[in-house]
Amino acid sequence: MKDFSISHKQQTAIFVLIILIFISFAVASSLTYRPEVDEGMFASPAMNLAAEGYMGTTVLDTSGTNLTRIEQRTYWVMPLFLVNAAFFKVFGASLFTMRLVSKFWGIILLILFILLLSNFQKTKILHYFRWGLLPVHIWLSQRLRWLVWTL
Repeated sequence: MKDFSISHKQQTAIFVLIILIFISFAVASSLTYRPEVDEGMFASPAMNLAAEGYMGTTVLDTSGTNLTRIEQRTYWVMPLFLVNAAFFKVFGASLFTMRLVSKFWGIILLILFILLLSNFQKTKILHYFRWGLLPVHIWLSQRLRWLVWTL
């Protein structure tokens, strides 16, 4: 049986290549996906916090609902609003900037997957490509960003 072990230098090169491929797919998806409804609801408190200093959701019509004074203060998914507000202050408010937060956490998750799998497997190259190029990982980091903050 052949030994498919690779050197540490090759592992590092593969690791960097996978991260770069993920970043290119993530940026492409951020620029091409149409905005979702929840992105507006999540961006509104963050933009208001970054620009005006209060965290209210001003994009919802609250007449006839139980959402009392939500245009003044918002309490759902709190850490996401704070991180998005910080990103808006640093990079400017845009849809791409809001999606950048998800991409950042996607990169962190990808790095953790690779480190976890590299500790358990002898032939690491197949596992790097299995997780690094998995389109589901890119889709999840884009679409389920709210789930990360609620766990």
